[in-house]
Amino acid sequence: MYKITTPTRIAENVSLWPSTSVTGNYCDEALDGLLKGFSPEVRDRFVIKPRKGVSKAKPIVSISVEKPLLEKTLEKASPEEVQKAEENNKAEELLVAVKRKSIDLFGEMEAWFGTLKSPKTQETYRSRINTHFLPYCTKEKIDPRMMGIKEARVFVVNMKATHSNPVVRSTISAVKGLFTALFENHGIPPHTNPFNPKSFFPAKIRVKRLIVPNEAETDAILAFAEKEDPTVFAALTLIYRHGCRRGAFHGMKEKGGKVVTKSKGKSHSFYFDESEVELLKAHSLEQYTPEQLGNKINYLLKKAYEKGAVLEVYSAHDFRHAFAMNFYNKTRDIAELSGKLGHSQISTTETYLESRLKKESL
Repeated sequence: MYKITTPTRIAENVSLWPSTSVTGNYCDEALDGLLKGFSPEVRDRFVIKPRKGVSKAKPIVSISVEKPLLEKTLEKASPEEVQKAEENNKAEELLVAVKRKSIDLFGEMEAWFGTLKSPKTQETYRSRINTHFLPYCTKEKIDPRMMGIKEARVFVVNMKATHSNPVVRSTISAVKGLFTALFENHGIPPHTNPFNPKSFFPAKIRVKRLIVPNEAETDAILAFAEKEDPTVFAALTLIYRHGCRRGAFHGMKEKGGKVVTKSKGKSHSFYFDESEVELLKAHSLEQYTPEQLGNKINYLLKKAYEKGAVLEVYSAHDFRHAFAMNFYNKTRDIAELSGKLGHSQISTTETYLESRLKKESL
């Protein structure tokens, strides 16, 4: 007897074939998805009744399904799949396989792209899926809809061997988001998503330095950048003065006495003075993608360290932290700072000021 382990409901005595029954727990979403797969006249023949001795917090029902009804659901399965499921008592896997095979991948994928708020995210995710994921599946003769966890792991290993970390991370995010949306649309249990298990993608432990470039270091870096790469000098100057993200420069335009842009799917505006607007235009910062500008900045900052201009290898984001620290030192207004940084929660802003706030609490 095969058991499907999830917490809230139980489907009991599901007759799949003669002398074969399946008992399993279903979460509400999975159970509703299972019922949704049947026609109205078929659903009326289900027997649903509450079981005794079950807490109200976790309602459990018993469902009886006759063999012809389940066979109708599995009519798309091949005889080999049916036999394998019968031998291993893994009816859930067969149900999931049938649902996954019914997915209109390309049509639903385009619909999913349209739900993404940021045009930049749409462009990146479409590129990662069409350039890396789908060609890999074609090469390895894998049906993308049916990719399993082991196959997903091999795909990620191959990506890491041939591409940079940012490309790998964004590709995984794109495919994971696509699978999550498809599975939700078809009532497929999320634990069967090959790109979903936390054990497969453990959270990265980030150790962020609690220091930012001070005024002397900032002046040294800007002086170095002005000689080596005026474009990086312009970008770092504006980040240090206004706290904008490196991605905010892409598509930045002057409008009504301020500059406007989009970053992370949100609109942002900055009040640049005339010299800063000229700096932006003179170096065509709005033409660079976030990746291009980030690579230029980080290359120069590493070079500044190697040449002895500073004692730390800083990043573009560290200059955003420097802006936050300077602004807070002058105003002591976290709420206003949070708005300038474009944070949706003040708790995010507090992480920028962690070392400073700790000192104030002592």
